Amino acid sequence: MAEKTEKIRFIALAKKEAKEVLQIITENYEEEFHSPVRIERFLEEIASSRVYCITFRNGWRAVLKQSFWYSGKGAIEAIEKAQEVSQALRLQGVPLPMAYLTLKGKYTAGYNGDQITLLEYIEGEYFTADDRQFIEAGRALAVFHREGEAFLRKYPIERAMIAEKIPVEKPYEESRVIYDKLRRDFLTEHQCSVPDVCAAVRDHIHIFDQTIKMLDGSGISNRKLSSGIVHNDFNVKNCFFKKDGAFSCFIDTDQLGVAPFVWDVGNTLLSFLSSISSTSRSNVNYEHSAELFLAAYHREHPLPLNEYLLIIAAAVRWNMMRILRSLRRHHYENDRLVNLLPKIKSRLIARIIQTPQIFSFLDENWLRKKIVI
Repeated sequence: MAEKTEKIRFIALAKKEAKEVLQIITENYEEEFHSPVRIERFLEEIASSRVYCITFRNGWRAVLKQSFWYSGKGAIEAIEKAQEVSQALRLQGVPLPMAYLTLKGKYTAGYNGDQITLLEYIEGEYFTADDRQFIEAGRALAVFHREGEAFLRKYPIERAMIAEKIPVEKPYEESRVIYDKLRRDFLTEHQCSVPDVCAAVRDHIHIFDQTIKMLDGSGISNRKLSSGIVHNDFNVKNCFFKKDGAFSCFIDTDQLGVAPFVWDVGNTLLSFLSSISSTSRSNVNYEHSAELFLAAYHREHPLPLNEYLLIIAAAVRWNMMRILRSLRRHHYENDRLVNLLPKIKSRLIARIIQTPQIFSFLDENWLRKKIVI
């Protein structure tokens, strides 16, 4: 279940791939980007995108992201809207990389059905579970939420526009409606490209049933929860820190949306707590680290106590959504984004089981004593 925290690494490209990346740049961006001295690809395998680091003669760098997460004619519009909002938040002080405009004056370009964005390269390191990083991550998420609220107050029409332009693909609530059918199909033997994953799903179907029943009664989908602009995928791999532990920047805001803030808080905090056991720290103290994160968040962007009580449900909801979304792609969409399926067995099932244990300390008394003044 632990998140990896290896160093960021890039590899050199084969001539064919380097030629394609250079073609993307020259066709879509100003001449200042046309003469890189080195193009490298982010080494870590990502199922929904390819990320390139481009170095120019003076040592200046940029990042080219080629995404294929979204499908359909609205894909470019979705990422364009996400970058439009991200750049507005950046101007309000949220630590986000600058997106460079294309020759058409857009943040996003299309290339062979994929979506292209060119971004500022920001120096930083991955999360290593230091106390200051927990504090900084909590504070940064609060600033993201706070400035998103300010943006929506200034431009109230954006609440509906963001939801329209950046729809959540296969949200939990939509998958919940068809869960009985999905469950029946997976319990039935079928031709399968990932039989070990499907076997793991069948072995743990009772866990899924219990989790969905818990979520049904939790109130996590209540429309009255405090809501605004959320990152929707803030985890240990989607941010960087400076060497002294200060927060450097958020990355990967392609799934940015409008939703209850606690959804972001729960999902993010679980990702950061899960990373502790993958570091060199000899003591794993989830309660201490959660207190650092939540106290820092609450100082900048306080939520009602009853919403903090939904953190466990929020964390479980997000991971249950990821499981159901992948199963729907596998069973009904001819294995679209098949590389995401192994995560169900290797990570997501364990997360659902272990989340209540990780947050065993979290109750009303703890929140009143540690977080809510």
